Amino acid sequence: MKKVITTVFFCLITLAVFGQQKKEPKYLYKIASEVPGGSLWHKTLMEVSRELMEKTNGEVGIRVYAGGIMGSQDAVIDKMKIGQIQGATFSNTGMQSIYKDFGIVGFPLTLRDQGEYDYLVEKKGKFFEDEFRKRGYKFLCWTETGPIYIYSKKQVNTIPALQNSKPYILPGDIISEMLFKELKTTPIPVQISDILTSLKTGQIDTVFSPPYALLAMQWAPSVTYATDFIITFMVGSVMVDAKMFESMPKEYQELMEKLFREKIDVLKYNVRRDNAAAQDALRKSGIKFIEVPKDQSEAFYEIGEKASKQLIEKYGFSNELYQEVKMLMSEYRKNKK
Repeated sequence: MKKVITTVFFCLITLAVFGQQKKEPKYLYKIASEVPGGSLWHKTLMEVSRELMEKTNGEVGIRVYAGGIMGSQDAVIDKMKIGQIQGATFSNTGMQSIYKDFGIVGFPLTLRDQGEYDYLVEKKGKFFEDEFRKRGYKFLCWTETGPIYIYSKKQVNTIPALQNSKPYILPGDIISEMLFKELKTTPIPVQISDILTSLKTGQIDTVFSPPYALLAMQWAPSVTYATDFIITFMVGSVMVDAKMFESMPKEYQELMEKLFREKIDVLKYNVRRDNAAAQDALRKSGIKFIEVPKDQSEAFYEIGEKASKQLIEKYGFSNELYQEVKMLMSEYRKNKK
């Protein structure tokens, strides 16, 4: 009998110990991300998770599903709606799927340099964050991949040259589709995963990419020229389910938001540094950097505006918001002189 009691006692102790070890956080955010595991992005998210766990005594945690295993941005949005996941890192495309008018930020040739993007976030960031909250998303922080340049196998620094090139387009990208239509250029529909093969086989000869991504995706060896002209900016965010976020104690909400903004600010600095370093690396690798002639840059900007107006007319983007963004950019350019 004594032996039985001793055995039961040790079983109970074992269950208690291991039960505590396996206890999940009271507020567990399952967050989907398209970035690969082990990347700087992924490491930053895990760092936020560790600090949240430490500073809330295990009450708040993050579990990251990296590498796009949760599917496309639209699939991630659907999973958030049914509570399968509670957050995600979103690209322009995903943010536009939630709040259509956010697509205006990515309208072609609307933002011309990094400073303009920063100014837009400074002036309109809170407005966009509030719009996402109305749709059930708590906006934790802004992210970015950087400015989009043209990289090609032959010189593409004029509109006629672009018309004679073979650029790719991601299926369903209505903004790029409208730009190419106004440029009278026929792009080739290609998935991101197939771009490298398409470059190597000659199916496409022109890509639009941030500098660092060009290297990371191994597209650089397949191009010869870089056109030093920004087409648009690739931005994004980290957002979580607003109801779950607001169900936490106020101090946990403030801590989570503070950690994300601080850690991602450092990451954004690193992204900008890496993009600048990537441009230098591309130059050193022998890629020829070419300028867009002034008359052609003005022509590009005019076509970008025509494409934007067509997007507003065809898809119902807010003309009022577009005009406000344009006004802010004019304001910034005037003050910059």
